[in-house]
Amino acid sequence: MIFGVMSWAAVEWLFPLSITRAPTTPLPIRVIINQARANAFNLLRGNWLAFTDIGSILLLVAHNPAWLRRLGAFGIAGRMALTNYLLQVMIRDFIFSNYAFGASIAAGYAPLAALGLFGAEVMFSHW
Repeated sequence: MIFGVMSWAAVEWLFPLSITRAPTTPLPIRVIINQARANAFNLLRGNWLAFTDIGSILLLVAHNPAWLRRLGAFGIAGRMALTNYLLQVMIRDFIFSNYAFGASIAAGYAPLAALGLFGAEVMFSHW
């Protein structure tokens, strides 16, 4: 889990710093070198944080089984994860893309909208 947190922190804070080669290097080579250096050949990625989250929840449940009941509300959403993900993508695309409604939302309201959409999906997942 420590590797997951450190990998995520490196990807988010350390690697966005620009690492450039000499301008005499041809552009495609510079792009390949920068991509390889920027993510350490895909070894360090932000996705490792997901394994950290999974490990944390497993340790929490192993330490105190009462957490199974507390986290049970997310079980139905987990069983419908692919459907919920595709539904989120379709709704977001339909509302916010320029070829549909083209709406926009303030950054401060985005977490509330995401929680509202997730809550609606959990309710429909029971159906």
